Amino acid sequence: MGAHWQRSVRRVHEVWSRTPPLSIEAIGIARASFGVAFVIVMARLFPVLRDLYSDDGVAPSPIFSASDPWRWTAMFMGAPGCLYVVWSIGLVAAASLCVGWYSRASALVSFLAFSAIGERNLIVFEGADAIVRTVLFWSILMPTGAAYSIDATLRRRAGLAPPTFRLLPARLLQLALAWIYFASFVEKLSDSAWRNGTALHYALSLPHSETRAMFVGLANHPFVYVPGTYATLAFEALFGVLVWLPFAQPYARRAALISGILFHLGIATLMRVGNFSIVMLSLYPLWLDPAWARSVGERIFGDAAATRQPQGYEPKTWRKVVSLVAIALALAGLWTTMPAALERVLPVAPRPLALFTSTLWRQGQWRMFVPMTRYDGWLEARGQFGDGASVDVFREGLRGGSILPSPTENDRFRLYERTAAYDGEFVGSSLAAFICRRWNKDTLGRESRLERVDLFRYSIKVSLDAKQDAEALVTRVASVRCDSSSKARH
Repeated sequence: MGAHWQRSVRRVHEVWSRTPPLSIEAIGIARASFGVAFVIVMARLFPVLRDLYSDDGVAPSPIFSASDPWRWTAMFMGAPGCLYVVWSIGLVAAASLCVGWYSRASALVSFLAFSAIGERNLIVFEGADAIVRTVLFWSILMPTGAAYSIDATLRRRAGLAPPTFRLLPARLLQLALAWIYFASFVEKLSDSAWRNGTALHYALSLPHSETRAMFVGLANHPFVYVPGTYATLAFEALFGVLVWLPFAQPYARRAALISGILFHLGIATLMRVGNFSIVMLSLYPLWLDPAWARSVGERIFGDAAATRQPQGYEPKTWRKVVSLVAIALALAGLWTTMPAALERVLPVAPRPLALFTSTLWRQGQWRMFVPMTRYDGWLEARGQFGDGASVDVFREGLRGGSILPSPTENDRFRLYERTAAYDGEFVGSSLAAFICRRWNKDTLGRESRLERVDLFRYSIKVSLDAKQDAEALVTRVASVRCDSSSKARH
């Protein structure tokens, strides 16, 4: 029995170590590509940094800190200038991580800066943000600068030996990324639209919220949305299986990666999904074949790779302790993001553990397009002046004067508007109060001051009947009066 158990453990270790193969070259390419994606994510934050994260925007500290005062965040930095400093530090760290200069320190600073800004307003927290934070965390433990980096070049010029590459952190990161697909697949099975093949029809029928307007017509063709729905389920279910399959390699892994590339390019083309696709695609080099990664890396970066190969374990006690802690964190992350369907057969994570991992990564259940919405809609802000005249703020006022970004141009502001429209009066009232302050304080050349702002949600029910022309249902979301000091009272 003991010998059989040892052989089984040895076999599992061999599969874990070799399938899929890992190389420092692949890690180096992934660090560079993810660094580029992270710089893009940080750049997209800049236009809404003041509006969505500072005390001058929709998220004043006294309002949002009261709901969760224990978050570690830049909450105390309410002034826009302080947030711009934190953002600038994060951007420099992102660029440093991209080129591989002080790679681990850059990952740590990036993690702290990005988390501090993101925690400032969780209403606009995207799924891609959780992935970025997870990758940055594991990058602190991985020798991401061992290949195709300034670190590797400086080390080689100094005649220093390259560091030994440790297998565990990179494997745990791969596991976390594969889990995103599988958890999303399990969540989708609970929605009848995904089971009967119509989910893509609804996803493509949301021109005011999710779908790019030029592709709305695809929702009317069953030969498009039915295969697309089932192909999405198949990809998310099989990705992790194919990359870790102990046989039929490297063809199974290549099939999974090619399918993933097509999957994310399709999503990014058809839908407005923020940074999700670009972040996920930037991490695909983690699964590249070592020989192919080395060939591509040398063509792009030159001969800037270390030569020492991966090692699975280290006999030193402190490294074993670190490995156990890393495994515990990874398992905690999987447990606390367990799909709702599995909660029926597996115990729910204890609340203290969920709070800890949420504070670290801010991950949640991966409910991408679950439940599939059957309503398209938009938000309208009507401002009223003292003389009884009114204005459509979003179309004629703030956005027209370049004071607010259009939701078609910035996904985070669109996310905040959607939350204000559908998820309670509190967010809607905060947005209306922000409009009052911004109009009466920052809009130059206007003699009329707003006295009241009303938010209305327009909803259109999406049906499988392509000929149905539904009328929009109008609902008042919030109403705020603006006082003479340009503040708002609810």
